Amino acid sequence: MPIYIQLPGEQTVTKLADWMEISALLDKDGCVSRQDLLSPLKAEKDTQEDQIEQSEADIIVLDIFTEIQRRTKATGNGYPFFLDGETIKRKHREKNFLSYIFCLLISFFGVENIQYCSDWKTSEVTKKFEELSAKTIQSLLDNKKLSAKVKVFGWPRRWDGDVTNPSFVEALKKICLECGEMKPKNRPTASTAKDAGLDIIAWKRFPDELSGGIFFLGQCATGSDWTSKLLDVKKFEVFIEDYTPPVTGTFIPHIPDISNPRSIDEWSINVQRGGMLFNRCRIAYLAKDWSDNWANRLCRKALKEIRLQSVNDFPRQN
Repeated sequence: MPIYIQLPGEQTVTKLADWMEISALLDKDGCVSRQDLLSPLKAEKDTQEDQIEQSEADIIVLDIFTEIQRRTKATGNGYPFFLDGETIKRKHREKNFLSYIFCLLISFFGVENIQYCSDWKTSEVTKKFEELSAKTIQSLLDNKKLSAKVKVFGWPRRWDGDVTNPSFVEALKKICLECGEMKPKNRPTASTAKDAGLDIIAWKRFPDELSGGIFFLGQCATGSDWTSKLLDVKKFEVFIEDYTPPVTGTFIPHIPDISNPRSIDEWSINVQRGGMLFNRCRIAYLAKDWSDNWANRLCRKALKEIRLQSVNDFPRQN
């Protein structure tokens, strides 16, 4: 199999599993084997005079395949690959798995480097991830009895109607009226606020239209510094009063490492800080039917450009 991209600078189980998935997307036959990973891994270690024994390499590869099995279970029908012995294979019709692939490219290369190989700006990719996040929470909240209502609140807002990008004050009043779970609080800084740390807001009202339904506030974080944004939605609560205690959450295109007790503990701490955590697997599981022509074109163009780049020319996230 041709190797189109270097191994990631951060050679964790998660990043190496990402590398295998991207390699499967790039390969014309859609296959990446255990040996396809082992060869560049050993070659790079040998070059760095940090050689690894065969037994150590086997353990690394075993951990990576265990991670891929975990992703298969966590993502369900939204996972674009399947395992065939010691080979990961790409499923047909990639557009059916757009949500996972979109997140994978952002996570592995960084949102800035996806801009490098496309005609679209970083801000547009970020906004598209917000829309995917809204689709995800709507899928979680939807049921036959109570319909979920979701708004992308992140600045700049793109709402339908007479005012496509309402000011913070206008947007806040409209949201408070619609959801019935809070009231706007008069603050001098409200006139200059953009989104006050809130990207996604969702709610489900009971037929009696009284407060006390499901109320969700979410933050989207596409960068590797996502843990620093777990409390950003708290900024929004300064501008509201008499509100139903919200469920909070953060949407990330990454898959945090949970391969050891320490990393599992870090996951738990992050959930305690920021609420529900929607990683790439959860997003793809909930939004597996997401369809977007813009994002689909971006992914196709990005993969095409990546194929054309040499190993040394294409930037990678360290």
